[in-house]
Amino acid sequence: MPVPAAGLEAYQRERALALASDARRKANYDAYQAHQRRGAVVDYLPIKLNIENVSRCNFRCTMCVVAEWPKGQRAEDMTFDDFRRLIDEQYGLVEIKLQGIGEPLMQRGDEFFEMIRYARSKHIWVRTTTNASQLHLRTITRNWSTPGSTKSRSRSMAPPRTCSRASASVRCSSASRPIAS
Repeated sequence: MPVPAAGLEAYQRERALALASDARRKANYDAYQAHQRRGAVVDYLPIKLNIENVSRCNFRCTMCVVAEWPKGQRAEDMTFDDFRRLIDEQYGLVEIKLQGIGEPLMQRGDEFFEMIRYARSKHIWVRTTTNASQLHLRTITRNWSTPGSTKSRSRSMAPPRTCSRASASVRCSSASRPIAS
């Protein structure tokens, strides 16, 4: 796993805060750490979880299954209430990846950022990957100043020729710029 943009110390500090904030989470994490992975009964909740907040995308990349879905979508967006319920039920979490198959920033309104803030309020480290097409300076400064989260961008190093072959709908000059953090 890559080192978080905020640094390994920040990641470990947030994990310590997460474990200190909930005795159930700490007991769950200790069970996870003590678990012998071969032949044992799993008796703890997940500590990491991939959560698909949307299953749609604004691009139709040739290598991606989303391009084959009718209207580029296979399910409704996850609501903030469903997300909150999931996070509260899965008290063992110390890290989530908020993405799945699709562009997470396609979430309507500010719910994507509300999800990040809610998870961070529980000291859960948040990762996400985006095609960066929905990033606007006001969006970044208003919503992504949350410490304890890692943002990545797909095709960040793809040269324009490769990028344009992957998706006719991508403006490759903008897709090759780094994300501000």
